[in-house]
Amino acid sequence: MQINLTQGCYSSKETTTIITKMVDLIIKFEEDKIKKAVNEAAASIRGQKIKQLQKNLYELCDFVERQKGDISILCRMEVQIEK
Repeated sequence: MQINLTQGCYSSKETTTIITKMVDLIIKFEEDKIKKAVNEAAASIRGQKIKQLQKNLYELCDFVERQKGDISILCRMEVQIEK
């Protein structure tokens, strides 16, 4: 099942704001899970996810800020049931 979270053209500032807020939400979720983690391995894996998200966010924002004109965003979430 898929849901479109946003679709449209935005300025570079709007684009970085949208992306940053979405990534910040996921980072906050992972931080909350780290606080509740029962073992160090689970916390470490989530910490690595956070670092990768931060790296990806930095790279994407840097790319977006160098662009001229509006930027098209299609943000889709796909949910699958694991068996």
